[in-house]
Amino acid sequence: MSLALSLVASLAPIALAAQSLAANAGPPRADSAPVVRNAVAVRAGAPRTLDGTDDDAIWRSAPAITEFQQFAPSSGAAPSFRTTVKVAYDDRYLYVFVRCFDPHPDSIRAFLSRRDVATPSDRVKIMIDSYHDRRTGYELAVNPKGVKSDFYTFNDSEEDPSWDGVWDVATAIDAQGWTAEYRVPFSQMRFPRGQEHVFGFSIVRDIARLNERDSWPLILRDRTGIASQFGELTGIGALGTPRHLEVMPYAVTKNITTTTPALVYGHAQQITVGADAKYGVTSNFTLDATVNPDFGQVEADPAVLNLSAFETFYQEKRPFFIEGSGIFRFDLQCHGPACSGLFYSRRIGRSPEITDTSTTALLPTSTSIIGAAKLTGRTQHGLSVGVLDAVTQREVGSLGQTIEPRANYFVGRAQQEISDGKGNIGVMLTGVSRQLDAFAADSLRRTGYSGGLDFRRDFLDRDYRLSGYLVKSEVSGSPQAIAITQANSTHYYQKPDDGERYDTTRTALGGDAERLAFEKVSGTLQFFEGFYRYSPGFEVNDIGFLTEAGLQRQSTWLGLDLVKPTKFYRTLFVNAMQHNQWNSARISSSDLTDNDAGVTADAELTNSWWAHGTVMWHRFIPVYDDRASRGGPVLRRVPYTDASLEIDGDPRLRLLPSLGAYAWRARGAQSWGFGVDPSLAFRLSRSFTGTLAPHFEHNSDNNQWVDNLIASDGSDTSYTFGHIDQNTVSLTARVDYTLTPKLSLQVYAQPFASSGKYTDWRELADGRNANYALRFHPYGTEAGVSEYNFDVAEFRSNVVLRWEYRAGSAIYAVWTQGRSFENDGSAFGNFDVHGSARDLYAIHPDNTFLIKASYWFSL
Repeated sequence: MSLALSLVASLAPIALAAQSLAANAGPPRADSAPVVRNAVAVRAGAPRTLDGTDDDAIWRSAPAITEFQQFAPSSGAAPSFRTTVKVAYDDRYLYVFVRCFDPHPDSIRAFLSRRDVATPSDRVKIMIDSYHDRRTGYELAVNPKGVKSDFYTFNDSEEDPSWDGVWDVATAIDAQGWTAEYRVPFSQMRFPRGQEHVFGFSIVRDIARLNERDSWPLILRDRTGIASQFGELTGIGALGTPRHLEVMPYAVTKNITTTTPALVYGHAQQITVGADAKYGVTSNFTLDATVNPDFGQVEADPAVLNLSAFETFYQEKRPFFIEGSGIFRFDLQCHGPACSGLFYSRRIGRSPEITDTSTTALLPTSTSIIGAAKLTGRTQHGLSVGVLDAVTQREVGSLGQTIEPRANYFVGRAQQEISDGKGNIGVMLTGVSRQLDAFAADSLRRTGYSGGLDFRRDFLDRDYRLSGYLVKSEVSGSPQAIAITQANSTHYYQKPDDGERYDTTRTALGGDAERLAFEKVSGTLQFFEGFYRYSPGFEVNDIGFLTEAGLQRQSTWLGLDLVKPTKFYRTLFVNAMQHNQWNSARISSSDLTDNDAGVTADAELTNSWWAHGTVMWHRFIPVYDDRASRGGPVLRRVPYTDASLEIDGDPRLRLLPSLGAYAWRARGAQSWGFGVDPSLAFRLSRSFTGTLAPHFEHNSDNNQWVDNLIASDGSDTSYTFGHIDQNTVSLTARVDYTLTPKLSLQVYAQPFASSGKYTDWRELADGRNANYALRFHPYGTEAGVSEYNFDVAEFRSNVVLRWEYRAGSAIYAVWTQGRSFENDGSAFGNFDVHGSARDLYAIHPDNTFLIKASYWFSL
């Protein structure tokens, strides 16, 4: 009854918001679709000299685009200030001139930053769908200071910020407002051949001090997709087929810390060379290649202490693998930024998988990539293609033994648009082949392959969507390697409860995955209903990412997307959700391993602050967790509730505060926890910004897995748990100083410390018992379990000076430092930030200094 009352109370915001459905219908839509407006480009005579003024003859004769409307805050309303846009072209370039009228030019907001770094500035963005497929495009943005941002758009609305095209723009502030004059090479775009070209085209203007965004044509906020709402740019005649070659060779000199087994530290100097290349095979297909790549300028991953059974997901940050990554996506399931899928590019160049326990010397932390290439493009008939191949070298340990074998990675992807862009059908193939020797054959799989078919179909004016996939996988290797695969945390074939046979003679393992989903993706009322299943033998982790196989999950959510401002909010999204998860191929014979229900709300308030809140109820139906004992019997889990709240300030503030907090508590099991995440972003001048984001978390869990201990005679295994009190603290600090749009200094630092103390050591006795006290019985001594106590501390930092000394060419000076220690045993586990900091800074640092210079040229 209490749960029902809580759900009713939490659903009240949805009920209240539902009263606003009619008021939030937004501007009228002819046939429920935005009206497509046309713009015309005129042919330019002599090449343009960019100066940010409109005194050239071509700008006096080109027709103007003037029919802008508000995107936000009031969709469809008249803009506060006028905007005009004119377009011209010649054989090599597309030219765009944007005039942003402003009655108070002295109030225009413009801040310096690195390329692609967002600031609360006025901004203009042109968006070009050169394929005119209403699914893809290029976004080129600039602020009045000339700071550029660019993105590649795919899947109608997703953005790839790593795409850095070579294009020019000049800006100026004058008595009428400000201007932006673009020159975009056609060589940077992809388009089909033809005597006449029609591009999708749109322009967006941000007026920062009013927190207003205007667009041409009107882009509706309650409609899914962006590229599908572009207008049309006509008048472009026949264009050449740019098959030019772009090459960017680079050299790196690097000084790194070295150490011997006797802990004698020194420094080694390394000099390497490499190159990136881009070749326009046709006007709509591009070949990218890299040889001996170096990513030393990339920011370090955040420190994480993972006490779960599952791998931590890290975002890709390496430019070669980010750019154009949209075509290679085949997501299985996403939870926030972490997506399981067939391709996880961090596998290429990963940390060596075989541990070298024979030395304390510093060993490679990543696998060197010998070379990689990818071919991407799209035909005029809507077929998108992506092929990627990469080779990594063998890495060795202190005794010359293999810790990561030489390997080849392959990904092939194709998607065919259907029904005028309202759907697609796609296939994907992946493969990994390793050259195993005697050191690696019993530890790693020799091959791993997967193949998948997916589809999407939008209907009823693109408001509704049906989607799904079917995937098969197979891995092979020695019996020892496949036995390790069966027993790892993705599979746990040795579990006694699910009926799967752990077979130590297998030399291959295969599986499959399926998903079907139906959803409403546009409008005020939205919903989702989906089901997916992974068979026990499904395995894609050689080149993909998957934490659990052998499960099936059902998900439902219902939401309201209210985009019309009221006296209480500018926008509001509220949804209620529910999930159930089972652990075997047949629901009728499987255990419910997880369930939850809850409500979330996200609101932009009238003062441009944001509020986000969530309340979730977990395991309110009996749940039998088949992963809790790490390969042992199931454990009936205790119900718990969690809640979170986050408040974010107006991003235009010089001092931008944010505060997040969350808490959870289990029913009757002495388990609870909380965390706080305050942050402060500051802007000391138009070119100097920074962020300080501390974090503190306390976790008191009475059901923390400790260890699985095998009896001395091998006759029995004890699956042990304990009560853990864990405290974690960290600070993430960033400082950006931008001297010019092409010269910047960036500093990143993160100290991290965590400690945990175990008590109440118990052994799993009857994990299914409804009586919590009877699920365990005592095991060992307090002194014994205290040997699992831990203190962990890390410090990671990057300092990067970047100078783009000419278009596409840059020099980086980088200093990277890392320090870490981990202490285990009864003397540890007492949370002591000062002591951890003292011990951490007493450790010899792992320093890397490098200078990387690249030079871009085209042929």
